[in-house]
Amino acid sequence: MLSRSAMVKLKAIFVIDLIIVGAAAGVYFYLNSEGLVAVAAKPAKFTLTNLIIDPQQAYVSNPIQISVNVTNIGDLEGNQTINFEINNIIKDTENITLSGNSSEIIQFADVESLEGNYTIKVSDLTGNFTIKTPPPEVSKIILSNLLVNPFEVWVNQTVTLNATAQNPTTTADKITVKRKECLCPSANRIIMIVNGRNIWG
Repeated sequence: MLSRSAMVKLKAIFVIDLIIVGAAAGVYFYLNSEGLVAVAAKPAKFTLTNLIIDPQQAYVSNPIQISVNVTNIGDLEGNQTINFEINNIIKDTENITLSGNSSEIIQFADVESLEGNYTIKVSDLTGNFTIKTPPPEVSKIILSNLLVNPFEVWVNQTVTLNATAQNPTTTADKITVKRKECLCPSANRIIMIVNGRNIWG
C-alpha cells in the first residue's frame, strides 16, 4: 500500500497530465479550424448516381439517351473507366478523369433494331427501357384506278399492276403500297410524290 504522500504525488501528476492533454487538444482543434494542420489527402474515389434513360419507351431505330452523374468524392485527381451495358453486353466504354471533389455527367446513345424490353447497367446502377414497333404510317396520298394486266395468269407469268397516285397537298409525302396475292407472300413498294410528280422508290 502506498503512503499518503505518494498518493498525493500521483494525484498531482494525474491532474498535470490532464491539463497538458486538454491544452494540446485545444491547440490542435484551433490549428485545424484555421487550416494550419496538414491532413493526408483522401485518394480518388468515384461514385455514380442519377441514372437517366430518356425516353423509356421508343420505336425501333429511334435513339435512347442514357446519362449518369459521376462524382470523385476523394481529394486527389483520378480516372475511372465506366461501361454502359445493355442486356449484359458492353455497348460503350467511357474513360473519365476528374479532379478531387468534382462531378461530371456522361452520356451515351443507344439505338435498337428489335422490339422488346432492355436492361441498362452502369456500374451498380440499373434501369429499363422498351422498344416498340412503330405505328403504321399516315399518308395523304390517294391511290385510284388500279389496273391489273393480265387479270389471270399461269404460274411464273408476269403481272403488271398500275395505279394512279395523287398527293392533294403541296408537301412531299410517301406511302407504302402492299400487294397481296393468293398463296403468295406480300411485297412492299414505297411511292413518294413531290410537287405532283410520282417518284417510285
